[in-house]
Order: sequence, then structure tokens, then C-alpha cells
Amino acid sequence: MDTAWSGVSGAARILVVDSRVPTPDLDGGSLRLCNILTLLVELGCRVTFVPQDPAAQPETAPQIARYVAQLRAAGIEVITAPCIQSLCQHLQ
Repeated sequence: MDTAWSGVSGAARILVVDSRVPTPDLDGGSLRLCNILTLLVELGCRVTFVPQDPAAQPETAPQIARYVAQLRAAGIEVITAPCIQSLCQHLQ
């Protein structure tokens, strides 16, 4: 395996922005995205997912909370406040 992909300190950092939190049990596109994100984590990448939909907040949309929890359990960081300023501060 290439050293750029091994270990957390040298891992590639991947930012994925989508219109909404994926719902893999409801549509094929979401299932595919979740599989890709999981594979990236398994390859040693540090994956951050940001939904653009402001309604996709687990605090205000309980039906979304379980999907966010599933992503986080898979090792994917989820930022549920898709404000560009917050994102820039977080990724520094």
C-alpha cells in the first residue's frame, strides 16, 4: 500500500459535500455513496461529510439522526452545520 494512504497522520483527507444526508435504506444513490465513503475510511482516509440541506440537522430532524449516527459509527466525520465559515475553521 502506498504510504500516503497508510496511517492517520499521513492519510488523505477527503471532503464530501452532498445536498442531503444519505439514506441508504431508501435509495440506491445513497447506498452507493455510503459504500464509497466506507471504502475510503477502510483505505485509511480521513473522511468528512457535509450535507448542504439546512433541514438535515439531527437535532431538528430526528429521522435524519440515525443516518448521521450510522456515518459516524463507520468512522466518517459529519458536520451538520454546513456554514462555509464553520467548515473552514473546522478544517484548519
